[in-house]
Amino acid sequence: MYKKIENALVAMSVTKWNYWFSFIYDAAMSIILVTIGFLYGVDLLMAVVTYVAGFFFFTLVEYFAHAKLFHGWVKSLTAGHAKHHRNPIGYDAMPFFFAMFIIAPFGAASYLFLTFEYTMVFTGGIFLGYIAYGLMHHLMHRANFKNSYFQYMKKFHDLHHEKPKMNHGVTVPFWDMVFGTFLSTKKTA
Repeated sequence: MYKKIENALVAMSVTKWNYWFSFIYDAAMSIILVTIGFLYGVDLLMAVVTYVAGFFFFTLVEYFAHAKLFHGWVKSLTAGHAKHHRNPIGYDAMPFFFAMFIIAPFGAASYLFLTFEYTMVFTGGIFLGYIAYGLMHHLMHRANFKNSYFQYMKKFHDLHHEKPKMNHGVTVPFWDMVFGTFLSTKKTA
C-alpha cells in the first residue's frame, strides 16, 4: 500500500499540472491566511510587517531545505533533486499540497510568539516566500534578465548547478554567506 502511494506521488511530481497548480494553491493559501488575519482584526501596518517577516523567514527555510534535505538527509528528496540537476528545465516539483506540510509547523510554532490573527498573516507571508522561491527558480532556468539583481541570482544559481554543495539560496544569497556555503560569481568570470 505504501509503495503504491509513493509511486503515485512520484508520478504526480513530474506533471506540468502539478507544477503550475502549486503556484495557484500556494497563492490561495497565502490569501486565505491573510484574509483570516484581517477578519480577526489585524492592524494594517503590523500586518504588512508580519507578512514581510514571514516572507523573509521563508528564505531561511528555503536555504535549509535546499542545503540539508535536497542535498543530504532525505534520500527520496535527494534523488528527486538530483533529477532536477540533470534536467533543470523539467517540471519536477513536490506534490502541490506538500507545501502545507512544510509550512504548517512553522506557522504553528509562530503561535508561541504571536496572536492567532498575526500567526495567520505570518504564515501567509511564508507561503508568499514559497511562491517567490518557486517563481524565481522557474525563471532562473528559463529567462534572460535585464535587472542586475536577477542577473546576479541567475549566475549565483548556475554556479550551484556546477558546484552543488554551494549557493543554496534561490531568492537571496544571505544565508549562504551566514552558513559558509557562499561561492562568489566573480570567481568564475
